[in-house]
Amino acid sequence: MHVEQGDGPIVLILAPTRELAVQIQEESTKFGSYSRTKSTCVYGGAPKGPQIRDLRRGTCTLLSSSILFR
Repeated sequence: MHVEQGDGPIVLILAPTRELAVQIQEESTKFGSYSRTKSTCVYGGAPKGPQIRDLRRGTCTLLSSSILFR
């Protein structure tokens, strides 16, 4: 699946903690290198600029700590 700029996300993964979201994203990135899919991790307490940039470039999988959705 090829994701164009501005496309996605196709999958949303919610993790209970920021640390777990980052760990899942690291594994997703490893898998994605073989399947040519992109993943992005967004969570509070980090600069929003890079997170927004990654989303605008297109992402297949979006990971987030569930705290953002409370």
